[in-house]
Amino acid sequence: MLDDNGFLMIDLFVVSHLEDLLIEIDKSLIPRLFALLSPHCEDLDVSALDVSAEWRVSAELPDQNNFDNGSAFIKYVDPRWHMGVRVLRPVNTISSSQWGSEIKWATHAHKLGFLPSTSLLQDVSVSPLEAGLHAMGLLDKNHLPQGLQAAMASPCECLDRRLLPMRIEPDDFSFPTMAGGLPVSAGDVEIGKAISHHGLFALALVNLDAWRKAVAAGTPLHCADQSVLITWPSWLAQESRGRGGPVAMSS
Repeated sequence: MLDDNGFLMIDLFVVSHLEDLLIEIDKSLIPRLFALLSPHCEDLDVSALDVSAEWRVSAELPDQNNFDNGSAFIKYVDPRWHMGVRVLRPVNTISSSQWGSEIKWATHAHKLGFLPSTSLLQDVSVSPLEAGLHAMGLLDKNHLPQGLQAAMASPCECLDRRLLPMRIEPDDFSFPTMAGGLPVSAGDVEIGKAISHHGLFALALVNLDAWRKAVAAGTPLHCADQSVLITWPSWLAQESRGRGGPVAMSS
């Protein structure tokens, strides 16, 4: 869901269950979603209820098999490439430590250059193209504002910034969290800001022109006094072109 300026506001999954629709969304976004849904629900004479206390959500990545004790669950494919499936279980079923964790899922998303949730964008404006949704085939251009439709026709010319995967090359076993808008620099030049971080992987909103110049000049990149490497998404959890020399493309 986009705000009036065409920036990402809310992301969610919708799955049918019996006579209802279940909406999977980050808990922090539920109040905002209710505020948007309420007038439509009244017009359609339907109810929107918070049932987050009744369900447990986990992820199952492509290389992972979750524990299954035979209890009821809902499983559906994550529409983003190589992100596996989402699993919803009633909260009153037996819990298992072998179920996939959201932390592992979020780290995997960072490797691929995917935004785990728009809840991370409360202090920064990011468009669907800057988040790379057009490259995954997840945008229906017929339902986008005219400005975004035009940008989708020539994204290479319209994109100045892009959310890109960033790998941390730490110089110690412990290092600071890189999130919340911490600057990413090439020498003394700021080329972007870190948006979120899990383990050795982060997401950065990168100024593409400044990044290309840094790559061409061989200037090392830093964030929070740690060496970092920004790459173009490979969609296969691999650093594009290897750790030594990422190629700065815009298509």
